Amino acid sequence: MNADKPLLLAIDDDTYILKLFEVVFGYAGFEVSSARTCDDADHLVSSRVPNVILVDWNLPGMSGVQYIKRLRSSHKTSALPIVMVSARSSEHDIVEALESGADDYVKKPFSNRELLGRLNAVMRGRKPRAPKPASTRLPIRLGRLEICIDTHRCTCNGVELELGPAEYRLLRVLAENPGRVFSRVQLLQCLWPDPQGIEPRTVDVHISRLRRRLAQVHWDRNLETIRGEGYRVQLRADPRPDVSPA
Repeated sequence: MNADKPLLLAIDDDTYILKLFEVVFGYAGFEVSSARTCDDADHLVSSRVPNVILVDWNLPGMSGVQYIKRLRSSHKTSALPIVMVSARSSEHDIVEALESGADDYVKKPFSNRELLGRLNAVMRGRKPRAPKPASTRLPIRLGRLEICIDTHRCTCNGVELELGPAEYRLLRVLAENPGRVFSRVQLLQCLWPDPQGIEPRTVDVHISRLRRRLAQVHWDRNLETIRGEGYRVQLRADPRPDVSPA
C-alpha cells in the first residue's frame, strides 16, 4: 500500500483486462486494486476507499450499473469518481449508465491514452474542495449563484451544491455565457475534448441531473431548454431570493 499514490479500484470479470489496468495505470502513477465481483469490490472499499473506480457493466451477481447505484446511495462513496468501461455501445446503454450515477462512459475496445485522459478528467472534477491560497481567478456570480473556479465549489444562497464533474463543467460554461444558447454538440465538446463515439443525447442526461441539483435551491428555472437548439442559462426574476433548503 502506497498512501502517496491515488488508489484506483478496477472491477471487471476479465482477468486480462484487470492485468492491463494494473500495468497501464500502475505506470501512470496509480496504485491499482482489482476485483472480479461487486462483493469483492465491497470488501476492498470497506478497508480503504479508492480515489476512483473503473467498473464493467457485465459482472457476475450484480451488474455494474446496479453497483454504481449502490455506491451513490452510500454516504461513504456517494462522491467517488466512477467511470464505466463496457463493450455495450448503444445510446440507450450509455444514457442508462450515466443516469445510474457514472461520471463517464468509455466503450470497449478503448485506447489506453483515451481511458487515462477520461479518468484524470473525472478525478479533477471531483477533487477535494480545499481553497487555494494563491488564487487569482474571480468567482462567477450570477444572481444567487456563485461558482469558485479554483476549488470547483458551487453555492447558491450560501448552500453548496454537490455536482458531478460533468454537471459542474456544464454549469460553468453556461453561467460564464448567460443568455447564449449552446447546442448539444457544443456542450459535448465542453465535457470531453475528443467526444468521438459519444452521442449528443448524453448531454441531456447531464443537463437533467444538473437541473435536479439546481431545483434543490430553487435555481432550476434559470436553466432553459431551447427547443431544437440546445440550452442556456438566463437569469430570471427570483420570486423567493432568500429561500434555501431545510
